Amino acid sequence: DELALDAGVHRERAKRRVIRDVLCGKLHVRGPVTASFGRRWPSILSAIRQVKIRHGYKSISKALQRLESTIMLDGVGMRLLKEFPGLRFLTIHDSIMLAADTAAAVRSVMLDEFGRWGVAPKIHIKPAGNATGLKIVTDDQAMEVSG
Repeated sequence: DELALDAGVHRERAKRRVIRDVLCGKLHVRGPVTASFGRRWPSILSAIRQVKIRHGYKSISKALQRLESTIMLDGVGMRLLKEFPGLRFLTIHDSIMLAADTAAAVRSVMLDEFGRWGVAPKIHIKPAGNATGLKIVTDDQAMEVSG
């Protein structure tokens, strides 16, 4: 909230700009949110820029995608196999398709596994387009880092 206030933009816009400009943008994207981020966390912005110089500006977004897939496959997927033998599910990027009657338990596993990384995503449970399944989706734009 303080970053958004300092940058003079709404909180949701500030979050999107941090992802788009600071983390995933080209090396020296300018704007009020990047400037505010740099004032609040100069050493972190410097480290982000050093990673982009050494590994390319897309490296951070790719690393975050790999982390998300690790959480979904190695964390959530493996736990579901152990804790719910016989459960049929399908992971699709940041979502899981499964039987409707298991959605609440699977949502809990997802929150727990993302929580191990200090992330608390908003998770939406939606119909999967058929009468027997649900799709549980994380809202990447709504993730909040804790800790």
